[in-house]
Amino acid sequence: MKKNVAIYVYNEVEILDFAGPFEVFSIANELRNKQLYDLFLISENQSKLVARNNLKFESDYYFDNHPNLDYLIIPGGPGSRVQEKNAKLLRWLEKSFFNIEHLLTICTGSRILANTNILTNEEITTHWNSIKDLEKKEKLNVVRNVRYTDNGKILTSAGVSSGIDLCLYFLCKKYGKKLYDEVKRYIEWESPHGITFSNEKIPG
Repeated sequence: MKKNVAIYVYNEVEILDFAGPFEVFSIANELRNKQLYDLFLISENQSKLVARNNLKFESDYYFDNHPNLDYLIIPGGPGSRVQEKNAKLLRWLEKSFFNIEHLLTICTGSRILANTNILTNEEITTHWNSIKDLEKKEKLNVVRNVRYTDNGKILTSAGVSSGIDLCLYFLCKKYGKKLYDEVKRYIEWESPHGITFSNEKIPG
């Protein structure tokens, strides 16, 4: 059965934080005759958005009209500092979390997650420039010097390009190394070597 994969987007989102995962999932879907996913963007209440460095784009759905979600991706960027204080977003995430299979954060998307009531003792990581901010918060299990963490339902990645590594890892976890290898080859992505990932390491 096809999965619904949603990426939450907002003004001043980091471009690669959402475009990288979008590319990984869309290429995987294309390589499997578009039978794996329906992939779309969700914003709070406006379709026309402006990412970092003035990239203009549009979302597909809003909080009040989107399909059921299986996998939800929360990217970071300068705008995450605003979004982490967005009460409507935080409530939507907490409500959505009960019904989804997996939640992935990219870069400072974990700053947003850290302001919800979702986390218990899961290992999380983020962009190096936000590590200290998250470490100041009580009851957060913040991990340094990893590309991503895997807690089962919740997965997080470090800064920007590491979101591609996380999504490739997720493909391997859910669909096997063959698809992982095919997507990695298609996008000509070379994952960093010699890095110890949390819980599991995929050969480069």
